[in-house]
This record gives sequence, structure tokens and C-alpha cells, in this order.
Amino acid sequence: MTKAMGDVLGWEFKAGDTKGFVGALTRSFSLTEVEGHIESKWTPRTYIVQSDLLGGITRAQASIYIRGKEALNQSLPLLDGLYMLDPEADTEDVTVLKAVVKSQFTELVNELGFLGGPRMTHVNQYFKLLLIDADSGITFSLSSALVVDPDKIGGTLGNLRDVLGLNFTNQDFVNSVEDEQDLSNYRIISDYVTSLAQSWINNVPFLGLDTAKPFFVTHLVLLSRRLLVVAESADEVRFTLDSVFVGPAERQATEIKFPGHPEL
Repeated sequence: MTKAMGDVLGWEFKAGDTKGFVGALTRSFSLTEVEGHIESKWTPRTYIVQSDLLGGITRAQASIYIRGKEALNQSLPLLDGLYMLDPEADTEDVTVLKAVVKSQFTELVNELGFLGGPRMTHVNQYFKLLLIDADSGITFSLSSALVVDPDKIGGTLGNLRDVLGLNFTNQDFVNSVEDEQDLSNYRIISDYVTSLAQSWINNVPFLGLDTAKPFFVTHLVLLSRRLLVVAESADEVRFTLDSVFVGPAERQATEIKFPGHPEL
């Protein structure tokens, strides 16, 4: 219940913080009088996803992950509905390419939601597969110019466009309103992927380990994980000592000397 209310209000509960709760409630709901009664309207706030400290992902990662999830959900029905305008297109090629695009897009979004932060090389590789031809020698990176024109992108999305005959600039297979809708649906899918790629480029400088201006929660999560490693190591040492009958009292009385570090 507490988490659900926090998601709605865009605010994390703190014991005794009544002013914060009232403020979040006021920002999230607006009240208007309509024909003698009061109606409330919810205004969604920023994404609230629990950090790794409580088993989820950070807000910084959540923002781009949720955008990717929405883009995927909107794109898949359009992808399934694409049909061939080129009369010489091969049905098997179309089926395979659509399956590959679906798989790559799905794996990309899954990677954006990877616990502990998206693995940047994996995300870049999926964007490259979707948008850049393998034999072009171009890599997907923060410094590379992102091609956003649906008629010019490469990769599996570009291959699918060419096989289906959906290049608005170089191919002219549109003969009906339905054909034009088919063409538009492909361009919508392309725009979803390229806009997600641009969001990734804009946000990835703040997600890395060595960035000058990191998101606070991201590094807090990394710090908590390192502390958990230390705690696990300490537990392993206790278990090892217990296994050789070195109890808590004896451990406290035992002096350990570290070679080369007399001060310790």
C-alpha cells in the first residue's frame, strides 16, 4: 500500500513528514468545481521506482527504461501489422527480419531495465544492430552522429524497410490509403527507436562509474552493493573461524599482524 501511494504521489514516505505528504498530494491532484461538485484530476509526477537498496532500479535508469517499455509496447503491434508493398519481396525474408527486429528491440529494453544499471556495451550493440549496417564500419557511441531519417537508417530496421518497399524517398509502391498507412507505421517504429537512442545518448553520461556528474542514487546503489560484499566477506571469515572452533571470545583476544604494515 505504501509503495503504491508513493508511486501515485511521486514521493517517498518518511515517518512524521506530514508537510511533505500534503505537498505531494497537492502537486499530484488538482481540484475543480464542476456543476456543483468537486472533481479531482491526477497529474503524474516523476517516476518512482525503488532503488537497489530495496531490490529495484534507480530513478535515473527507470526514466529511460519506462520510456523504452512504452516504445516497445507501441511498436510491436505496428511491426506485426507491416506488410509488403514491393511485389518482388520474399515472404520468408520478411518473416525473419520482423522476428529479428522484435527480438533485438525486446532485448534492448530488457537491458535498459537490467538490475544494477544497464550494461552500456550491450545497449550500444543493440542500437547498432537496429540502426547501423554491419559493413559500414560505424559504431554506435556518444560521439557518433545519430541518423534519424527513417529512409536513411541502416541495420535490421533499414533492411526491413528495403525488403518491404517502405522507403518513402527511393521507392514508390504506395497505391492506396492502406499502403500509405503501412508506410507511416514503419516510420513510427523507426521514430520510436531513434528517439529512444537519443534519450540514451543524452542520459548515459550520468550513468557511468567514472562520470564527473553522476546521478546520486546510482552511485548510492553501487556503494550499497560494495558494502554488502564487505559484509558477506566478514560473514565468511566468521564461518571459517567457527569451523575450526575459534569462537567470538577467542577472536576478540587474538592479535593479527599484517606484514609490511606495523601500524595495523
